[in-house]
Parts: sequence; structure tokens; C-alpha cells
Amino acid sequence: MKDDESLILPPEILDTLREQGWKIGSGGIHAVLLEEAKASAKRSSEGHLSGEVRGEWGACASTILCASAACEARLSEYLAHYEFASGPLPEELAALRNEPDASKQWCLLVRNTSPEYDLGTSVEYQHLVCLFRLRDVVAHRNARLQEIDSVPTHIEDCVRQRILPVREKAEGDWPTAVLVHEVAEWAEKTASNWIRVAGDITPMRC
Repeated sequence: MKDDESLILPPEILDTLREQGWKIGSGGIHAVLLEEAKASAKRSSEGHLSGEVRGEWGACASTILCASAACEARLSEYLAHYEFASGPLPEELAALRNEPDASKQWCLLVRNTSPEYDLGTSVEYQHLVCLFRLRDVVAHRNARLQEIDSVPTHIEDCVRQRILPVREKAEGDWPTAVLVHEVAEWAEKTASNWIRVAGDITPMRC
């Protein structure tokens, strides 16, 4: 998807496609989401510099959600592109659509398409796993009483391993240490790095 390409098909073309029973799909949505993640990370930094805490938090949350969605979209677009270029998905790839865990989806896809790529030592994949965990915490907030300076259990390992650049001292509940511009910048960078790696190890099938 390029900037100068229309995202909407003319009605007369859609009518013809409907009549002929065509199926349709969009590619490049992951790039749109990644661009929004970059814009949101910038807004989070601007919120921090201007002292607008709510703006920093909100933009950080947007970055996390868009960055993780971009990575999920890239995988689903790979599967759709495979179908377009080569026909029905083989059983092992079709099974990915029934896997609810996004990081496991990527693990299974890479093992199928690039078994020589070592996910166990991949820094990019380790960060991707933490991005998805952080997304779950933000998207499915489960508010509860916690000890001061603690973070949700779901991301404890990522914080302990210093993958997530949270602030060491919270100024209240965990969002004061997690929904900050440093994490927003990390989330955008994590998605950008993984999508770059994905382009090398899971190129779109022609």
C-alpha cells in the first residue's frame, strides 16, 4: 500500500466483482498501523515534554495497541497473500488462524517457513513476545490493588529482564511507570524491528 494509492475501490468495480463472485482482501494494513504507532509515540513524547500526563499515557497506550496490531496484521497478510498467490493454505499454515496467542502464531509460522532462524536467541522475537504481553495488559485492563512500584504479573518477566523500559519508581498505580513515552518509543521500535525481520524470514509468497 502506497501513499498515492486509493484505499477504496470505485463502486462500479465493486459491483462487477460482486456479480462475478470474486473474493477480495487488502494488503499493507500493517504498514498503516505501524505509521500510526510512530505518530502516537511522537505524541507521547510531546505529552511528556509539555507536562501533559494524560496525553503521554493515552498516546503510549495507542502506540502499544497499534504496534502490536501491526505485527499481527503482517502475519495475517502473509497467509492471505499465500492464498492469493498459491491457492489454499497447507494444513500447517491454516492451523495458525485457530491459534489465539499471537506470539505462538509467529513462532509456528517461522518454524514452518524458516526453521533455521533461531527464535530462542532472537532479541527481536523476545521483544515481540513482551510487546504482545504488554498489549494484553493495556487492552484488557484488570484494575486491582497492587503493591507500590509493582507491575502486572503478565509483564513481570519482561520488566525483570529489562526488556520493557519502565520507570523504576511509580508515582501511583502501575500505569505511571508503564504508560510513559519511553515505553511508547520501545513499542514502536519493537514492531518496526520485527516487521523488518519478518520481511527477511517470511517474505510474501509470489
